[in-house]
Amino acid sequence: MLPISLVVLLFSTLFFTNCGLDNSYFFYRNYERDVVMTATIGSPMTIVDLEYRNNVYGNVRDKFESGLTYSGKAGTVLKIVYREFSNDMARPAFTQDLQYDLSESDTIRFRQLAIKVLHATNQEISFKVLESTYLNYNNGKLTDQDMQNIKNGNAGVQTGTKTGSIGVSVNASGEIISVWSGGAAELAGIKQDDMIETVNGKRIPAGDSEYIASLLSGPVGSQVNIFVWRNAKELNFTITRK
Repeated sequence: MLPISLVVLLFSTLFFTNCGLDNSYFFYRNYERDVVMTATIGSPMTIVDLEYRNNVYGNVRDKFESGLTYSGKAGTVLKIVYREFSNDMARPAFTQDLQYDLSESDTIRFRQLAIKVLHATNQEISFKVLESTYLNYNNGKLTDQDMQNIKNGNAGVQTGTKTGSIGVSVNASGEIISVWSGGAAELAGIKQDDMIETVNGKRIPAGDSEYIASLLSGPVGSQVNIFVWRNAKELNFTITRK
């Protein structure tokens, strides 16, 4: 017969393992690629929500939300606000007031998002999302690798959608800040501190690491051509995504 103390310990371990400590990350976005959406002034255009939730009870342990809110139109200029929330509390330091002149282009970009504006008045906007790294993740529970990619801003995405990466992390200036050991970039000869100049012929914009990451990601087995600067020399690499 097992000692009473051991029985209690085993029961407690099983109880808390199965009932209290089983947590996962869950993901939600309110948009799909090329689907027409509308938003009125003051309402959200795009929403991305990440929750750390208990799988048994469903209670939320941690939550992060970000998105774009429509703020109207003056002449040809669209006004949009980017906001972030942590556990339903606004993060004012990260709020950005954005403006886009539709006379220059009907496609607007912010971070990893590319949005085509179909129609806009001061009260309402119709649009569709063209690009977003978050399109690589399905709504619902995230794998550990998915969550790690999202946290790190890596040029790597959900393997379940057959989309892969070259295995690097980049900052907003296009500088490669880390190269994954055994990844496609390392095998091709990419090094930390290399500065990306172009991806598949597109000159990368400064200040948008998520958009740069979206250019580097793509279908597993596909190739991406990259020009980088290293020690005042321009180098060219063609890398197969993994």
